[in-house]
Amino acid sequence: MLISLYDGFRYGLCLLVLFANFCLYILILAALRRWKPRRVLSGAAPLAPELLPRFHLIVPLYNEADHIAAKLRNLEELDYPRDKITITLVDGGSTDGTLMAVQEFVKTASPSFRLLNARQRGKIPQLNEALADGASADYIAISDADSKVSPPSALRELAETFRANPDVGLIGAWTIPDDPEAPRAELAYWDKENRLRYLESLTYSASIILAPFYSFRSDLIERYPDDCIADDVYASWACHLSEQRVLYHHQIEARECRQPRTLRDLFVHKSRKANAYTIELLRVLYLLPTMGKRLKLIYLYKIFQFFYLPWIPIVFAGEVLLQHLRGNDQLLAISAAAFLLGLGVTSASLRPPPNRTRGGIRLTSILPTIQVLLLLNTVLIWNFFRFPFRRQDSSYRRLPSRIGDGVGARRAA
Repeated sequence: MLISLYDGFRYGLCLLVLFANFCLYILILAALRRWKPRRVLSGAAPLAPELLPRFHLIVPLYNEADHIAAKLRNLEELDYPRDKITITLVDGGSTDGTLMAVQEFVKTASPSFRLLNARQRGKIPQLNEALADGASADYIAISDADSKVSPPSALRELAETFRANPDVGLIGAWTIPDDPEAPRAELAYWDKENRLRYLESLTYSASIILAPFYSFRSDLIERYPDDCIADDVYASWACHLSEQRVLYHHQIEARECRQPRTLRDLFVHKSRKANAYTIELLRVLYLLPTMGKRLKLIYLYKIFQFFYLPWIPIVFAGEVLLQHLRGNDQLLAISAAAFLLGLGVTSASLRPPPNRTRGGIRLTSILPTIQVLLLLNTVLIWNFFRFPFRRQDSSYRRLPSRIGDGVGARRAA
């Protein structure tokens, strides 16, 4: 059955917009990577000990009994001169034994460790108190208590990368879920996100880094806004707007010990993050006319994802049903094949960095992946309607811990 010109145009437009969301941005980045020289992502040679900069590593804590011992071991294993690093463990009023454990540890640890008792609970107030506490540093690093940073040379890698790239103001780590009970599709999602941020770094600048571990030049952020919720998103845009690049460092890992295990956990977790991300997007909206071309591309793509993407699958599903009812199944089959081909080319463009293998979707995880994509789309629609009425701060109910599901793992951060 022949399709009318109007039907063909409407259906083609819906398909094009859907393709643009899933593929176009990545294909543009892949083209830029091929046509533009690759930028340096790490130092050419190790720095001599006397040239190593000073780091101030901040670890906010609140009821971390399940993770604190492993975190303290992880911090001790960092291979960096102790006279050139200050590690501030800033507690927000823990009630589960975390504070006592840290107090005992600091008594016998090297002088580079110190404990700060924050006056207010919540990650942002705790970070601001640590930043204002007067530690002298060239670079600030922030690490979540429920994440493990590797390799031990991570801070040296950061120092060398900052030195080799004077236009870089912020560096994030390759983030890996470390919860065996996390949905397989969630693991595949983060694998794709890591490769995308790496591709962005190669072409110009990563759009965002993630909270488990990141580092920035000490003059980038003096304090976070009191209404900030997502410190990683705020830091990313602060760096972009200061006309410095953001890098995603594939040789530094941050393994998260908490991940959503159920659809309910995933919905609540992603809803909170979507709300926080929206706040930071709208915070800089008024600066859009002054952004450079590349930054405008990144920003407008994010706006598209948050405010237009949720409705496109709904409209497209309606179009598919309409074309089926009108007997245009041949058109649907051809367009589905073309779309899948486009997805395949796009996926091939997201090559993993050296010494990393491509993870992601296997045949056994296709259905869970579709389930997660539908849930994430629902989250964005929910965020669209709820955002004007939702109030939250950086003290929130966390996901259950895979180590223990007690009060310490479930209370606010």
